[in-house]
Amino acid sequence: MKNKESQNFLKHEVLKYHLLENKDVYLFTQMELATLFFCKCADLYLKGEGIIAFVMPRSVLAGTIHHINFRKFRKPPVKLSLRVSCPTGAQDFMK
Repeated sequence: MKNKESQNFLKHEVLKYHLLENKDVYLFTQMELATLFFCKCADLYLKGEGIIAFVMPRSVLAGTIHHINFRKFRKPPVKLSLRVSCPTGAQDFMK
């Protein structure tokens, strides 16, 4: 992203939702924007015991270090109740 104002906004939001710690901003370029989008949507639109569903890249819910904070679901507090994984060849079905 070339626009410095947009970069600063995204960094601020990533830190606001605790997706990265200040000491880990070097990982900013590795962040999946889907995690920020999920947190922002849940924060703005999800009420009480509401339910939200998202399709995320497998790397977000797997072992990548830069998504550890996202998987804690701290801000906003969200409880993961179901995770479905598609088979590797599932993308071929969509063609």
